Amino acid sequence: MIKTINNLAGEANIAIVGKYVQLHNAYLSINEALKHAGYVYGKKININWVLADNVNEDNADEYLKNEDEILIPGGFITRKIDVKLLIIKYVRENNIPFLRICLGMQLATIEFVRNIFKIKDVN
Repeated sequence: MIKTINNLAGEANIAIVGKYVQLHNAYLSINEALKHAGYVYGKKININWVLADNVNEDNADEYLKNEDEILIPGGFITRKIDVKLLIIKYVRENNIPFLRICLGMQLATIEFVRNIFKIKDVN
């Protein structure tokens, strides 16, 4: 494994958009899983921590345009749901790979139904 880690050929930038990104240990299992997946494919994974509070419709491109993938981790609180839905719409419209865990998957379904099927009151 050390040989693999020391010989990575390439990089991937993955943004983790969440509410506890200042506390990297809050997402430690996700962070480590992404790194280990990178080892399998010979890539160094660069995690870019994006605080959901900072993202809005006017600056989403600024935060997300250079990412190879976006990950919205799980969560069980309604705070910043609107921002997460905005980000999910952004990744769908810009064809950026999107990793969804727990609430992230539920919100991806809601975003798709609201914006593709035009059912605005789905939740």
